Amino acid sequence: MSKKGIELKGNMEYQAIVYFLEDILASFKERTICIQKNDDHVTLKPTDSIDFEVEATTKKNKQKLTIELSWTEESVQDTTETFTISCKEPEPAPEAVETEVVVTKPAEAMAKEAVEKTAQQPAKVDDKTSAKNQDNKADEKKPGTTPTKK
Repeated sequence: MSKKGIELKGNMEYQAIVYFLEDILASFKERTICIQKNDDHVTLKPTDSIDFEVEATTKKNKQKLTIELSWTEESVQDTTETFTISCKEPEPAPEAVETEVVVTKPAEAMAKEAVEKTAQQPAKVDDKTSAKNQDNKADEKKPGTTPTKK
């Protein structure tokens, strides 16, 4: 990347400098500082690790505060793949155990759904189905999930 820079020098009233520094701070907090002068601009993007230098000096009747911040631009790295170089073969991965998650509903919710379905369909009762539904309700556990092996 080529070097590109903008330098601003001048004299402003105290309150104007306060606003100027507040603008820089607000941009810094957003992690994008764009400084523009005429048709030129420089955009800086602070990283997590920042070097700093603060210097305060007085000499006769002149006072000076210098603040310098610098950081290294982060390179975009592909972190989707990892690799290892070694003279040892990796241990075989343990066999995956497939599990099935069973979600049970509270009895009230199941009853409400049954009433809604019954209201929408004509009544048709089968003795075997009715007995099976009663057995299922008796076996019902608390709401939650239960892993079971396939």
